[in-house]
Amino acid sequence: MNKYIALLFTFAIVLLLSCDENNNPAASNNEIDLCPEISYLKDIPKEEITRLNLSSLQLNYICNFLYGFKNISELNINNNSISMIGDSFSEFKSLYVFHCNHNELSEFPNVLNSLNINYLFLGDNNIKLLNNYYMKGVQQIDLKNNQIDLLPGPFFTESLRWVHVQHNEIFYISDNISNSKNLERLEASHNKIEAIPSSLKNCTKLTHLFLDNNNLKEVPDIFHNMSELENLNLSNNFISTIPESFSELSNIKFLFLNNNRISSLPMNLQKWKNLELLILHENNFSETEKQRILEALPNTLIFF
Repeated sequence: MNKYIALLFTFAIVLLLSCDENNNPAASNNEIDLCPEISYLKDIPKEEITRLNLSSLQLNYICNFLYGFKNISELNINNNSISMIGDSFSEFKSLYVFHCNHNELSEFPNVLNSLNINYLFLGDNNIKLLNNYYMKGVQQIDLKNNQIDLLPGPFFTESLRWVHVQHNEIFYISDNISNSKNLERLEASHNKIEAIPSSLKNCTKLTHLFLDNNNLKEVPDIFHNMSELENLNLSNNFISTIPESFSELSNIKFLFLNNNRISSLPMNLQKWKNLELLILHENNFSETEKQRILEALPNTLIFF
């Protein structure tokens, strides 16, 4: 079986670089005949292939021949030059994991809404809008290094667990983030976010929240029920006040608040019993406040 998969990859390199975009599946036999050394691949049952790696092949599009592999559950087309994904992609009805990082997509492929993909990777493209995003079953999505300006309401579904949208142009996150009650990880650093939605308080399973390098000026008092949060990064913003509910982060281990305008922390710092690292440099703490923090957290590594 491994031999067959290896040969299929070789076949994909030759075929996908040579076939015409308008070819249909019926023409694929002629294309295979152009490569006599792998012509016997016609006899391999396509239903046996469930994973296909076509990364780094300089592909401009997905050849129609591939749609015959209807049992593909994981497809990797990373590091190519694909600029669009057409309606024929809906043939991959068993697709569970789709890797399409480092391509040239300028918009979210609408056809993906018709599939039950759970793990979707579209990072390092040129996607600007998510207006046509209506996927329901995605658990993990990677959209980092695009040009997205906002995360609309339909983006946040109950199934969503991990979101990677760092290095975009995002200035707004919809209040519908409250629909994602199973959200565990939100990485949205290096954007233009101006406010944390207050509805984030309903994401009580959140363990990692990265909002560093944005345009935040204040932090809402929403952390009372976020006891699962372990890693919080709000560094490199314009924050001046930290809400008292921060002290309820009983499982916090790593807290980054550096490069802001903060002059004090909540009173009940003793609740941060699991805090291992606290980064506070480039703020406005007085020497008295620094001493109070040090005494309250004797087992924490602190940098002022």
